[in-house]
Amino acid sequence: NNLEYHNCHIIDIITVTPYIKRFFIQYDSVIPYQSGQFVIIEFGTLNHQFSTRSYSIADRSHGNTIELCVVLKEDG
Repeated sequence: NNLEYHNCHIIDIITVTPYIKRFFIQYDSVIPYQSGQFVIIEFGTLNHQFSTRSYSIADRSHGNTIELCVVLKEDG
């Protein structure tokens, strides 16, 4: 099992379109990264059937910061 848990903070959000946002997430320390990796974000208690979502990492060129490009889907 290669799951690792890390605390992180959203440091910036850029709105590209009304349905697309770029999230910049900073970890407390540098995390190892291999091309093709993804993150699973736990949102805690949401009024939804799922409390976690998986996201592909769009960019990880800034040390301990990753970028996620998130698209809002009407049925998602």
